[in-house]
Amino acid sequence: MKKLICALLCLILSLGLISCEKSDYSDKTVYYSVTDGVESFDPQLAKTNAEINIASNCFEGLMTKNKDGKIVLGMASKYTVSDDKLTYKFTVKDGLVWSDGETKLLAKDFEFGIKRAVKKATNAPFASLLYCIKNAEKINKGKMKLSKLGVKANKNILTIKLEKPSEYLLDFLTQPVCAPCNKEFFKETIGKYGLDTKKIITNGAFYISRLNEKDNTVSIYNNQNYSGEQKAKVKSVTINLDKDYKDIYKSFEKKEIDVAPIECSYTKSLETHGNNTKYFYNTNYCLYIPKSAFSENIRKGLFLAIDDDSLANNISDSYLLPKGIVPLNNTFDNENYRESVGEVAHAKYNRKKAVKLLGIYDNASQKLSGVKLVYPDNDEKLKLISNLIVQGWQKDFNIYINSEPSSENDIKEGLKNKEIKIAVISITGKDNMASESFLTLKEYGVIDYSVKNYSAKKLLKAEKNLVKSGIIYPIVAIPNAVSYAKDINNLVTSKDGVTIDFRFITKD
Repeated sequence: MKKLICALLCLILSLGLISCEKSDYSDKTVYYSVTDGVESFDPQLAKTNAEINIASNCFEGLMTKNKDGKIVLGMASKYTVSDDKLTYKFTVKDGLVWSDGETKLLAKDFEFGIKRAVKKATNAPFASLLYCIKNAEKINKGKMKLSKLGVKANKNILTIKLEKPSEYLLDFLTQPVCAPCNKEFFKETIGKYGLDTKKIITNGAFYISRLNEKDNTVSIYNNQNYSGEQKAKVKSVTINLDKDYKDIYKSFEKKEIDVAPIECSYTKSLETHGNNTKYFYNTNYCLYIPKSAFSENIRKGLFLAIDDDSLANNISDSYLLPKGIVPLNNTFDNENYRESVGEVAHAKYNRKKAVKLLGIYDNASQKLSGVKLVYPDNDEKLKLISNLIVQGWQKDFNIYINSEPSSENDIKEGLKNKEIKIAVISITGKDNMASESFLTLKEYGVIDYSVKNYSAKKLLKAEKNLVKSGIIYPIVAIPNAVSYAKDINNLVTSKDGVTIDFRFITKD
């Protein structure tokens, strides 16, 4: 009898231990919707929000981020930095394997992945993030051989040499562009790497299980061969692709999805249905008049003729007045840029000065005849604000400029070929960085005030120059919004809200 009791106690204890081991894991599927699609699962080529989300959750770099957004060790067990901060040495963990459970994950896989990203022929959309690595920019622009890149694997050590010290290297190493790639597997795909679920192996907390072209969904599953510290809490994530915001809103109402990016105009209504919302102010919209379009007097006069009080009265809910060209949530050297440098204020409405600068009774009306203010067609608030601006010009100054919606790509092209003379442009940056936000000005042809060797002080000076000279007028900060159902917990995102870290999410 004593032996039987002991056996039963041992069984109960063992079951309890098993239960404890499984307590962090939920046999649940999280349903996520996104407004764009997937052309490839190749992390070096990840560009759309859908591709970036899949790659971020299915691959892990030498470094990763914990649930608090802090950069921590990923596939590396440790790293060292030279005194001059130009050489980093990462020790890759022993015993790592890819998602197939057989192929060993080695330091040379990280070398090959980074080299693929920098190689010009790859055409990696985020290759510029790696320009801090020695010779990376020259190689990416086809001016130097790939063998000269400052990245080298030797056994389980990966050495990265930099052009100059970089505060962002560790952050970049957490991103898909620096994901590992097994050279042998890559070659076996014969140019089809990442084009379907059988042509990709992963090393992150999830693996890519299924692409359902009929339903236009991708399913990622908990990777049982993942060797990292940040194991996924749920069984799987189903990603619904190419859904517009109306579809997403209806899916939330029907309780068909758990989390998704959503247009701000829908957030309040969803909150009445029990949803929660997170806002990320990573994009400012600014009125832009190219220097070549009109004289400085006309540019400044048009800005002084904008009734900023009227704009403020029509910006409500989650929309905010911007405090400069660079968005509110952007960082510089891991500090909030706007809080560090302060506000860049535009000129306030002044009818008397505007009339004087415009020479309104001379020839300004004639010069502005037929000109259109073109704005992005992706938000109703932009339409309202654009109309308010041109209506004010018409009413108070007899300047008849019409407003017209267009795609952001067409606006960029129209500005470059000088067909568009006044436009609303978006200012946003990769990974929420102030320097990257400022770089987006180059996409619209604003090159006179480009900044090299970035510092917060130089960025602030460039912002002030652009505003003071009548080239840029910040009008509204429109956030990225992520809505999620009330039974979703531990929603962890990137700083800009674009990427959901599904490793930490739980579902009641």
